[in-house]
Amino acid sequence: MTSSAGDIVPRGLAALRRVITAEVDDVNRIIYHTLRAGTIASALLLVVALAYIAATGASMPSQAVPVPDLLRGLGGLTPAAVLSVGLLLLILTPVARVAFSVGYFAREKDATYVLVTLIVLANLLVGLALGIG
Repeated sequence: MTSSAGDIVPRGLAALRRVITAEVDDVNRIIYHTLRAGTIASALLLVVALAYIAATGASMPSQAVPVPDLLRGLGGLTPAAVLSVGLLLLILTPVARVAFSVGYFAREKDATYVLVTLIVLANLLVGLALGIG
């Protein structure tokens, strides 16, 4: 059975559509796993720190640990440091999602979306820096 020219074009378009859909699905899967992992890790850190506070009767921290002091606080496993890292991870998870999107749009050579997404990323990072400082 031979294919006519009328069959080749629709089959070619269908194959192209499958390739594009698979690539978009792969990017969406990466973004999904990034958001999910960040949220789960953050929740786990917060729950562990709160459980430690509840079990030991320690007082609840009144403020977050400054970023430069986080490593020292984590080394001592202080609840305030663990809570701060959990919150910071929760904040950085959507930032990572936007950063992945910049990479995806750059790979697709979509300059408009790269520019718009870079603006969003810059806004997130400036807001984060101002909020922490």
